[in-house]
Amino acid sequence: MKLRKTWVGAVIAALTMMVASPAMATQGDPQPGNDGVHKVWVCKYSGTPYVDEVLKPGKNPIAVDGNATTGTYFNDGQGQSYVLDQVTDENTEQGERYTGGKTCPEGRSFDWNWQYPAPTCDALTVTYPAALPAGQANDVNVRIKNLATGEEKTLNFHKNGGTWTGTQTFTFASHPSWPGWSYYAVVWTQVAGTNYHWQGTVTCGEREKPTKPDTKVESTQWEVSDYMCESETVTLTRETTTTTYTWDENAWEWKSSKSTETATDSRAMTEQEKAAQCEQPPVDVCLNLDGIQTEVPDGYKSDGNGTCCKCTPPPVVDKCLNIDGDQATVPQGYTRDGNGDCWTAKPDMKVEKTEWSVSDYKCTPDKVTETRNVTTTTYTWDTVTGTWTSHVETTSETRMRAMTSEEAAQYCPPAPKKVFVCKYVKTPGGSFEVAQTGNNPISVSTNAIPGWDDSKSLEDNPKWFADAHELSMVIGWDEVQGDGQNNEPSIDDCLMPPKVEVSDWSGEPQCGVDFYFESATETTTSYLLNKVDGVGTWVPVVTYKQLERKVYVEAVPCEDASASVTVTPATCDAPGSVAVATAENASLSGSLDQTPGTHEATFVADDGHAFEGGDTTLVVEYTVEDQLTEGCGEVEVSPASIDGTLVGEVCTADAPFLQYDIKLDDPDNVSTDDGTATITFVHPKNPAKNWSTTVDIGSGRILWPGASLDANGVANNWPGYRYVPSKDAWVSVGNGNYGWTRSDNTQVIIQVNPSKSFTVSYPPATPVCNSEPPETVVSVLDAPPATPVTGVASYTG
Repeated sequence: MKLRKTWVGAVIAALTMMVASPAMATQGDPQPGNDGVHKVWVCKYSGTPYVDEVLKPGKNPIAVDGNATTGTYFNDGQGQSYVLDQVTDENTEQGERYTGGKTCPEGRSFDWNWQYPAPTCDALTVTYPAALPAGQANDVNVRIKNLATGEEKTLNFHKNGGTWTGTQTFTFASHPSWPGWSYYAVVWTQVAGTNYHWQGTVTCGEREKPTKPDTKVESTQWEVSDYMCESETVTLTRETTTTTYTWDENAWEWKSSKSTETATDSRAMTEQEKAAQCEQPPVDVCLNLDGIQTEVPDGYKSDGNGTCCKCTPPPVVDKCLNIDGDQATVPQGYTRDGNGDCWTAKPDMKVEKTEWSVSDYKCTPDKVTETRNVTTTTYTWDTVTGTWTSHVETTSETRMRAMTSEEAAQYCPPAPKKVFVCKYVKTPGGSFEVAQTGNNPISVSTNAIPGWDDSKSLEDNPKWFADAHELSMVIGWDEVQGDGQNNEPSIDDCLMPPKVEVSDWSGEPQCGVDFYFESATETTTSYLLNKVDGVGTWVPVVTYKQLERKVYVEAVPCEDASASVTVTPATCDAPGSVAVATAENASLSGSLDQTPGTHEATFVADDGHAFEGGDTTLVVEYTVEDQLTEGCGEVEVSPASIDGTLVGEVCTADAPFLQYDIKLDDPDNVSTDDGTATITFVHPKNPAKNWSTTVDIGSGRILWPGASLDANGVANNWPGYRYVPSKDAWVSVGNGNYGWTRSDNTQVIIQVNPSKSFTVSYPPATPVCNSEPPETVVSVLDAPPATPVTGVASYTG
């Protein structure tokens, strides 16, 4: 045993994952019973598990032979049993009475919150619990969403006769209402018999790319761009815009791009265009004068027939009446107005100001008077000189500003300072200070305050001081002295104002009503004055108040309406029919069509209610089948089989295990199994010494009979051996402690109805796993895979 203790410290981390399996965990240190047979304390039950199962009256628990795993249920000849504990000397009194600290659990009730795996793109697979009460598992709803259009559709799988059991696969494409979408998502499932609803997004298929638009070519009208008078042609131009499309993967759309080209052409010029756009030969307007005269010369006059003669010049006209002399033209730089006057531009009025200068200092209040000169220059017209004449006017301005600290120190001597002081007295028999009644606060000269320095700010001087009237507090300057001062504080300034805070309001609106209540906590922090060593300290006192308010909202319907249509399947004797239409918080609109075919039933939610998703109407599709004509003869029933079951021996962490993979093939539901299987090691001579245990159908492993693990998951017992403390060694006991299971041809029967027989051998020791009691320290890694063992199947039924 000392070697074993040393080995445990080295391998306990490697065993952590192993002991997590319920089929392996065994707590305590069980001792072999008579003839080396282990015993366990078992709780006995009557009734049906998960329905009306109760503890049996009388002696309970009882001690029975076996090596079952603590905390597991199994079936025996007397009904259901639960392994409560291993039989040990410490928990057993004379007469086989249990004295341990564990209690038999009450009868089992069904867990209505069982879950199933998420759906795939093709199907939803549901494994129904074996203990699911009858009449529950007959409906499955799957909601899919078209990711291209946003349309949603719910597929209802309904079992018209009986209920589903075992593992069922609901293939979406096999449903009569499957829309055949290529790009969709499974967003919600509902399985009758459980409160669990799966909700999420399983994206399926690929989004269909829209058709690429055709390339578009657009041309403008031909327009004239130039006139060629020499060739008497016109140049024409027009723009051609080509729109092409490229695919944008992120935006999932065809993006357009445009390119523009300019085309040119020409044509003959029209007579109108020639006259308007091309120069004509010059016309001589004075044929009697030498040369070609395109205009009548100055001083000449045309008679309209091509003859020009000199004329007497007209008298000079005075263009500028406001300027002396006759002005035949408007002088350069002048502008003539509508009255015949000519002006140069009038200069802008000019305003010039001197710098401000101090003219007086007023100490009450602290103000400074400043003055400056303002010179304004304006302009008037002089008709004699024909120019603008300036006029200058000078005035003075006065203003007042605040006196600077430097000016106040130089021109205004400091006045004696006073401050406002709050007076406090101690409450009779109390430990706190309160504001003094009467004239409070009062104005006090700073000379009366110990340690006061007028050269310092209010904040840098003492705030608290003690005098003949107990505690005093400075709250501010008395800026205006004497009667009639306008900055006197009140007694409220002597108190620390309470601080009130309100937490965030909490509350949730409820469906079906137009109001709800919100609550919040109002926290008020008040302050009491406490004097410590002549200094006042404000002590906070916190009180709480619960607030409530009523909030009105627009009522939202409760999404608790539901509806379904149950259809009786067709038989060889009659067509299908509508069995019943059920609705909760809703009613059927119209009637149900009983004729064979696929129909729709419309349900309308009651006032204040809605179907899941907020809709007030629900359309349920159902199919009534025609009477069956095929396959109506005798039906051949296929027997159940567990031929695909495998078992094998494996050694892990020095412990022997039987590993199993139980596969039940029952296409016609003829097996009477309850989701569990019984594994039995068959004694070669005495069936009374057989060893059995119950496991769930599926994959797993169990400890070999006679083997056990301690609380840390370390092997502490092996078949055919027992530990002798006096020798500090493990001693062989032959067939005792299930030593007979070490045979190379041990028979193991797995019974589900059907059953199957296997031949197994005790797991041999390997370089990394010792399946025998320890002699030396070993390093525990992992065992090699189990060796599959074939068997012979039999079926009862």
